Amino acid sequence: MKTLKQEFQAEAQQAGFVTLEELNTALWAWIDVEYNRRSHSTTGEPPEQRFVNGLPETHRRVEDLQWFENLFLQQDTRKVTKYGDVKLEGNLYKTTARHGTVVEVRYNPFDLKKVWRFEKGLAVETLGVKKLVHDQAKTIAEESPDAPQKTSRDSARYFEKLRESQAALTAGQQKVSFSKLKGQEATQ
Repeated sequence: MKTLKQEFQAEAQQAGFVTLEELNTALWAWIDVEYNRRSHSTTGEPPEQRFVNGLPETHRRVEDLQWFENLFLQQDTRKVTKYGDVKLEGNLYKTTARHGTVVEVRYNPFDLKKVWRFEKGLAVETLGVKKLVHDQAKTIAEESPDAPQKTSRDSARYFEKLRESQAALTAGQQKVSFSKLKGQEATQ
């Protein structure tokens, strides 16, 4: 993230992007052409090469999508009130845990309509919404809206060249055939 902020974001702020599509294509071009192809300071390998070298022969897709999504939930501990509630971001959630118990809750800060109670890394209960005041966490980190907005022709040309380089790199690559994945049947 430090590299992304210091290199891509700093340059992108000066490129004068108007649409989200411009920003997204510039980001993917920067990742494909710049970031993934240069050696990482810690590993000594480019991230793309390290990824390919690290794939086992039996590489397969994530089968338990719920387990995978749970990896990205924020977690916190809360004490159950005497009424059997858990307070989070001004909201109240009903739980079956005993009052006075400290429980682990996990949630998506962008959608507080669903909150889960976890024990030993496993979801044991979906908490019922008793009172929903905020549907998103108030403390989501954002960029400062007061940041100065400067545009630079050099930055715009830089991203234009990156997009051209990315197009040249991907033009010769074969498309992934998902029908050839191990254990997967082609569905037409």
